[in-house]
Amino acid sequence: MNNTNENISSTIKKTFEPLAKLYETTPKKLDDYSYDELKEELKKNNINEKACLIYPTLCIEGALCLCRENDDSWSVTLNERGEYRVKEKFYTENDACRFFFMKVISDPTYRNDFQPSDLLEFLKRKKDLLKKYGYE
Repeated sequence: MNNTNENISSTIKKTFEPLAKLYETTPKKLDDYSYDELKEELKKNNINEKACLIYPTLCIEGALCLCRENDDSWSVTLNERGEYRVKEKFYTENDACRFFFMKVISDPTYRNDFQPSDLLEFLKRKKDLLKKYGYE
């Protein structure tokens, strides 16, 4: 009986182990993320923390900010030279996080390692990068 259980266990492991590895390496779509996971994805993508602020006390000039508003809504804002370049309001944190993350990974200038000479290469990869995170 014990040998049969070992065979079954071995078969299950052989069948599902490749799927488990695939699951571990496949990024979650952003609407599955918590605040900590969002921060981790920003770090993985080498995003400049000074240019992309999450829940800042003050949204500084030129930074893209994800803010919680007093009316229990969320906003994503970018203020440049006194004008709002981005000003979006959301009623769920997930929607706000998805929009914020999409804006950040779509713009190579938010990356720590951005060089103007890399722009054409980034634009070639942008569609695949967005698809990787569920933006299709």
